[in-house]
Amino acid sequence: MLIQVLIITFESYNFIKTVKNMRNQILRLLLAGSLLVGALSVHSQGDAFDKGFSLRFGLNLPNSSFGGFDDFNSNWGIANPGTPRAYTKGSSLGFGLQLGSMFFFDGIDLGSQMAIGLDVSYIDLNYIPVNYEFKTLATGRVIGESKMHYFQMGFMVGPTFSFSLVDNMSFDVAFKFNPSWSGFAAGVDLNDEPTNTNYNDTYGGISYFQLGYVPAIYFRYSILFLGFEYNINNGNHNMVNDDHSSFVSNKTNMSRMKFLFGFKF
Repeated sequence: MLIQVLIITFESYNFIKTVKNMRNQILRLLLAGSLLVGALSVHSQGDAFDKGFSLRFGLNLPNSSFGGFDDFNSNWGIANPGTPRAYTKGSSLGFGLQLGSMFFFDGIDLGSQMAIGLDVSYIDLNYIPVNYEFKTLATGRVIGESKMHYFQMGFMVGPTFSFSLVDNMSFDVAFKFNPSWSGFAAGVDLNDEPTNTNYNDTYGGISYFQLGYVPAIYFRYSILFLGFEYNINNGNHNMVNDDHSSFVSNKTNMSRMKFLFGFKF
């Protein structure tokens, strides 16, 4: 009987201890949430349409057709019949950074809940990894692979329409022009046993000036910023391998969706 009482007492103690731990965790979460709300209130904008500096971090989402060398495959195949072709397997998750400003035109009066402005990114930097595989033209047999590392640098500017139902909160729709330049580095490893073809090489490339178009939608609350951009872009790259021979690929598909998060001060 005494042992049963001790067991029940011990289990009750553990239960009470567990409840107290859960209570403490909930209190910590509530405290953290209160501090966050307080911080946002202290640093909140007086108006959703105030101009300000923006810092945005980006995730370039995977795209199965990013980096497609359709034009290169055609031109290279004509000049070098019987050689393998490069086919993109798509991009992996990439990263980006934007520094810019949002301006609103006081002279265009659309009432207290709407505004027209200008969204400017002075710097737009992106890194995107892409995987390729090489196939023979006759049989479609995979004989090698490559991983390219794309880097893109440019700026963006375009009009934005903003709608705000309450203070400090806004939805923005923008259409921006994106002049940019890009480059890449890659290693190629081919091994075709039936034809005794072994080929290892490294490539680098830089694009000509390219102009992209970026429709976008954003959500802002106080200083917090979330959004999506779709970058429509085809790059023209001049590629050089390690023996200094070069070739040109036109219309390299560089379009992708980007998720953004950051701050507007």
